[in-house]
This record gives sequence, structure tokens and C-alpha cells, in this order.
Amino acid sequence: MQQLAIGTGPEDCWTFHYIHGDRNARDEHGVPIPISEQEYYAYNMPYPATGARAKFGVQDKAGAIFITHCFSPTDTYPRLYGHAIAEHDLPQVRSLSDLLFAGWLTGSHPRNGQNPNLYGLKYIFMIDIVNRETVSVMKRALASRGKDRPSVWPGDDFNVADAEGQALLGTPNGKPIGYLLNQHKNDLGYQ
Repeated sequence: MQQLAIGTGPEDCWTFHYIHGDRNARDEHGVPIPISEQEYYAYNMPYPATGARAKFGVQDKAGAIFITHCFSPTDTYPRLYGHAIAEHDLPQVRSLSDLLFAGWLTGSHPRNGQNPNLYGLKYIFMIDIVNRETVSVMKRALASRGKDRPSVWPGDDFNVADAEGQALLGTPNGKPIGYLLNQHKNDLGYQ
């Protein structure tokens, strides 16, 4: 971050943490209520909590988003309920790209209003990737270059015009970034 002149202190970044459900919810007797038994109301309709969660930081001055945790409703719901989620059971804000855009729009000083550098998004860092499908594609992309591990900073570049770059963008970790840039290109400026 020093080489890119991206400040990472508390005065530089704002961390957003979203959880779809309340891990600390208790009933009137103080008994914990599992997320699988929680629901929320939207448009006067009850919906099940999904357990989805995301944690990321925004540093708008340097144009950076740092993603540390991301588990979408479509990933967490089947673990809680034992079956795939139905479209009508999804929350209205349902994807990481939605959450990232909301965080970027707010900026790293949300008490001051809107991000003053809205068109300045330059970097999206996904930290500690553990998704098996993504890790597998990353290994294959590196192997196509004769490598068995990523290079140290500044790392390895893959162009989305090439097969490896397209495969990486199509992973569970790459898709939200593609959606963010595509769905909000008018809001973010052409990226």
C-alpha cells in the first residue's frame, strides 16, 4: 500500500460490515435465536435471513476498496436451510456488487456525505481468497505461465481479453467486481 500511496489507517479508511441476520439475537427469555429461524420484513412481506455477510473497507482518496470477507445469500442460504434459495427469498440488496457500490458511494468518511472521489475507483483488493473454485482457477492461470505460485509484489497481471483473465473474472470472487463495474459504469464513470 505504501508503494501505491494508499493510506490504510483509521483516518484514511472506513470499514463496512454487513450481516444478513443477527448473530446476537435473543428471544424474550434470553435464548439465542439461530439465523435460520430469523426473518425480516420488506414491502410488508416476511423473508428468511440468509446469513450472508460482507466486510470491506473504502479508501476513497486513493480510489481503493479492500474486501476481506464476502459470502453471498446464494452461498449461505443452502448451508442454513439445506436447499437452494428461491429468487423470491433473496433480499433486495443481494449481491456483493450492490454492497460494494453502496459503500463506495458513501465513501471513507460517511458522516460527511457522499464520496468526493466517486469517479476515482482505481483498485479493488480481494484479501485472503479461500473460495475453492477461485483458488483452482488461479492455480490454472498461473500454471499456464509455468508458475506454481503467484509472484511477490506487484504480482501477476491477467488481461480480461485473454482466456486466463476471462476465467478469473468468471470466478465467484471475480464476478462481483465485473458486476460492480458493469452495473454502475454510469455512476462510477467508464472504467
